[in-house]
Amino acid sequence: MASDYEDYCEIWAENAKSIEDEVRASVTFSLVFHVSFIHLPRDPAEDDDEEEDGVAEINNLTESAVEDRDIEVARDRLINEETCQETLEGILSSVRVPSRPLFVEKILSCARAMASDKAFEGYKVLRMHVRICAVVDDDDGDIEEVSESASVAEGASREAIERLEKVQIDEDRLRRQQCLCAICLQEFVVGLQVTRLPCSHIFHGDCVLNWLTKSKACPLCRSEL
Repeated sequence: MASDYEDYCEIWAENAKSIEDEVRASVTFSLVFHVSFIHLPRDPAEDDDEEEDGVAEINNLTESAVEDRDIEVARDRLINEETCQETLEGILSSVRVPSRPLFVEKILSCARAMASDKAFEGYKVLRMHVRICAVVDDDDGDIEEVSESASVAEGASREAIERLEKVQIDEDRLRRQQCLCAICLQEFVVGLQVTRLPCSHIFHGDCVLNWLTKSKACPLCRSEL
């Protein structure tokens, strides 16, 4: 559906350092997400006058916001050419944001600028704020659930969760599949047992269990169990 509304993304660096940062073993980025969505209607002729908490009617559109989220990721994973795309897809998925070029390019641009800026030299935590307003079409499947106030999440059944396959990480799997859990953004290590969804994406067992109690869709591809 054509729309006069466009995705919006604003990013700014926060020049702040805390005593707790100094105990970090390695340099990390801390991305604070402020996310909202404009939902295009399924049918322009529909006119629903109902208004729910956290969802405001704007003509034939609805707008919703999710709770601010703070995501940490290793510095090298975010600025490395080989890992940045997968890493950002995982981060955006974890905050229920579609992985779109505008969002990816702006986050990467800010991260690389901060990593090379002498003003941040010696910082163990590089903090940035990411304000996103994503335009989503209810028919295009860009996003199924943005917040509990905007839609009611439906978790996977116990039977579906119990059927999930357990696999062990080996070097070959790391090379040809995921190298990190898209939910917690921690890297997999050889010998670790993980859980594989029917779509073949893998996650830490505890991470995906917590996820599936709230949603029956894969965090990465949105395939349902």
